[in-house]
Amino acid sequence: MFGFRALPRHSINLSAPVLRRVCDLIFSGKVLKGVDVEAFQEAFAGYVGSNHALSVYSARLGLYLSIKALGLREGDEVIVAAYNFHIVPVLIKAMGIKPVFVDIDPDTYNIDPSLIEAKVSEKTKAILATHLFGQSCRMDKIMEVARKHNLKVIEDCAHSCGAEYKGQKVGTFGDLGVFSFAMGKTITCFGGGMIVSGNKELAEKIAGYMKDYAYPAKSALLAKILKISILFAVTHPLIYPYIGYPLSLACSLLGIDVFDRFSEELVEEWKDLPKGLFKRFTNLQAAVGTEQLKGIDARIASARENAFMLSKGLGGEAELSLPKAADEARHIYFSYRLRLDREPGPFRKALLRKGIDTKPDDISVCPEIGFFQDEDASPYSAALGIKRKSFGLPCSHFLEEADIRYMIEKIREVNLISS
Repeated sequence: MFGFRALPRHSINLSAPVLRRVCDLIFSGKVLKGVDVEAFQEAFAGYVGSNHALSVYSARLGLYLSIKALGLREGDEVIVAAYNFHIVPVLIKAMGIKPVFVDIDPDTYNIDPSLIEAKVSEKTKAILATHLFGQSCRMDKIMEVARKHNLKVIEDCAHSCGAEYKGQKVGTFGDLGVFSFAMGKTITCFGGGMIVSGNKELAEKIAGYMKDYAYPAKSALLAKILKISILFAVTHPLIYPYIGYPLSLACSLLGIDVFDRFSEELVEEWKDLPKGLFKRFTNLQAAVGTEQLKGIDARIASARENAFMLSKGLGGEAELSLPKAADEARHIYFSYRLRLDREPGPFRKALLRKGIDTKPDDISVCPEIGFFQDEDASPYSAALGIKRKSFGLPCSHFLEEADIRYMIEKIREVNLISS
């Protein structure tokens, strides 16, 4: 029905206006310092509906500063989802704080609020709610537990800028919300992040921590811009079929996942916090963020339409579990996660041969990681079930209706043959 198409798993949210702005700032010498940081903070706070927003060099620095500002100390405990980006509990443990893992809701992939209270102890001081793949946690239930036990709440919004729960944007339920602007995120600023809070005292405390931080080396920032711009070009719909896809297919035949190799991060324990963590967000990054914030709702709406079309077209397919949105949640589909009731490797390879590059599960079942295994012996059956079977489909605003229909057709073909 459709001619052959090549669709990348990764989509970098850059555009011609953004790249022109980058060039303007480089040639004007306003890369590190300038007036754009304050303007971006104000615009971002307005977008999410928070009183205060503070730009940070990375989301992981944002998490560190949030934990520090809340007064958590060595020996305290923080409740986190067992199925999580490994850096989250790694950073917590590096601060001398114990991550206490809780299993997830298999429908939403987020922490199961009904299991949190059983993990609360006299040492528990906070809950870290990670909104995974673009969907909000059930924040009303989490806040109920937090209020009952006088716990602080940090929201990890790295995947979910623009997502909502009961009409309220994520990041504004708890004491602090942390966002990521890294490669591939809804807002991409060549790295960086944002902390939001409704509490003026917390915001001022965090601002005070950062006042003596140095800017990153200009050369390091420019290298990062070059790297991400190359990936943007290679995965652009007009270029990917001729460069990115042949490279992906060739590497796949050799057992190499080229795009994950380009961006992967080894799972390792931090004995100390990296010195490179403590840098300042730059003027250039802020200018890019302000430009990208203008079109965020249109991009989210497009990704949601693509997700709805995929779900409608794939509904009823044997052995395929589709993403489910929690009641009263506005899922932004940062990643459209499919779950296959068998080993997904052969399925993904068959899709790649038909031009559809999918993303393997790069989220960890953290209690299984060696240096966390002594933390807790509880079962994490939901997290393990997802880790063994899930993967991400292309779903970004770059894709058109014909691309989505092509994916539906080819997924059905592969599923029929391999079932």
